[in-house]
Amino acid sequence: MSLRVIHLILSSYQKTYDENLLGYPLDLHPHVQNTKNLFTLQKVVIAHNFEKDPCLNYANAVALQLWGRHWEEMIGMPSRLTAPKEELKQRQYVLKEVTKKNQSKIIKA
Repeated sequence: MSLRVIHLILSSYQKTYDENLLGYPLDLHPHVQNTKNLFTLQKVVIAHNFEKDPCLNYANAVALQLWGRHWEEMIGMPSRLTAPKEELKQRQYVLKEVTKKNQSKIIKA
């Protein structure tokens, strides 16, 4: 896992929601500590790339537990598979609306 991807996740969250996901300023701790804190955060955190069919590029421990998968199974998995089939249309709609709303705030890796 790249420290850059972690920084992008944390920075994007900050810009989108105007708050720090970890509850403190990013520069308070070294990047390695932020990586550990994000992985053990007691909130689900997943991220995906910006391909036509986006694939997951991050999942923290809570997400891995929720989906019952190991890191190797989760990373690279198409993000659309994180929702049940009957909810895919709703998921696509929500992602499209969030992307449209936050287009200027999104940081791409």
